[in-house]
Amino acid sequence: MKLREVSAKNFRTLEDLTINFNADYCTLSGRNNAGKTAIVTIIRHFLDDERERFHGENSLSFERDKTQWAECEEMSVSIRLELDRHDDAEIFFEVDRFAPQVIEGDTAFVRLTETFFAESERELTCRLNSNDVDGQAASAIAKTLKSSATLVVHNSTVPTGRRYYYISGEMTEVLESHFSQEDRKKIAEAEKRLSNRVKAASKEHKEELNQLLGRLGENYDVELTTLERGRSSRFPLSVRLNDKSVNANLGGWGSGT
Repeated sequence: MKLREVSAKNFRTLEDLTINFNADYCTLSGRNNAGKTAIVTIIRHFLDDERERFHGENSLSFERDKTQWAECEEMSVSIRLELDRHDDAEIFFEVDRFAPQVIEGDTAFVRLTETFFAESERELTCRLNSNDVDGQAASAIAKTLKSSATLVVHNSTVPTGRRYYYISGEMTEVLESHFSQEDRKKIAEAEKRLSNRVKAASKEHKEELNQLLGRLGENYDVELTTLERGRSSRFPLSVRLNDKSVNANLGGWGSGT
């Protein structure tokens, strides 16, 4: 399987670009922010099955990936591949199964295009030689190419031990920071002040919740416990109702209580 073309419109720094790959070997070079990584990202989006296993690492979205300086309502990325009936026998066979008509000859050209819209919708289209492939068959061909394990990517700029948090509806990569001793001391002091303030605020809420218990307050007491903030800018609190013999999360109590 050979990569013949990559195209992009309104994708990151690539406002309107088509690159043809004609030789058996090629290299990408350019200044910082020229779009080299964007091109590799498009290739990985269609061919690297890693994203299916690791929190959508190569998944794209209109809001995050559109060209920031251009007014646009859609963004598209495209890839064109050449398949050989003999060298790519298994992939060729699978693609031929979903073709609108039997592939003649020993060569097939597959173009996958995915268009992303401002309303968070996306559309995948496929063209096989000179024929358009319908939606379900297009998805099947795209899945076949992605799962074929024909692409190996190593990014030396990415650290090991990557950490992802679910923030604002998507998986976000978080990098560990390394600060000086003085910086760490100041951060620890700030965290201590913050923790004390959160505890004071939770104590006030605890008193309010105890008042809301009414007569139940004779037998039960509300406990609010501060938790480590971790990945969130909010302040999570553990809520419990306690009596002499029971210590349970609030969600474990019946609706009557």
